Amino acid sequence: MEDEVIRVVVEQADKAGFPDYALTIFITVLSGVLVFAISEWLKEIWLTPLQNYKKLRGDVSKALTMHARYYYNPVDIADHDNKLPDDYKAASEELRMLASELRAFIETLSWCKFGIPAKGDLYDASAHLIGLSNSMMVPYNTHFDRRIDDSIENENEVKRLLKIYKYEVTSQ
Repeated sequence: MEDEVIRVVVEQADKAGFPDYALTIFITVLSGVLVFAISEWLKEIWLTPLQNYKKLRGDVSKALTMHARYYYNPVDIADHDNKLPDDYKAASEELRMLASELRAFIETLSWCKFGIPAKGDLYDASAHLIGLSNSMMVPYNTHFDRRIDDSIENENEVKRLLKIYKYEVTSQ
């Protein structure tokens, strides 16, 4: 098809009496414009979402590291006047915000997602972040060993689904 278009342009230029160098300039400029348009299109549908995903994944990784001390040590609100302490509340809100950002990111994805997990994996990761957000406290006077196990599972699933590097300490 491209050859046909170029052939037609050359024939029309010959009929119009354009010099050969003008046609060469025209084809060079047209090629440059096409390459630019295609590269901008690829940038919009693939590169920008990939960069946004990597930033969001970094934010999630940072939050998991920073807030593990809270979701691994949930508080019994009976011991805190029926209120979640402020630092626990801030951690819970940040995790929930990141879950919301993941779900919003899903809506911006196009069909070209090389290097980005599937939409279902992103959604599942956001659900596990919400689970972590909800695990900052335990009901009145309850034993929370199970809650910690749930937090470990939620954290591991988020890391697996978002392909976050998980450093394992091994003893020798």
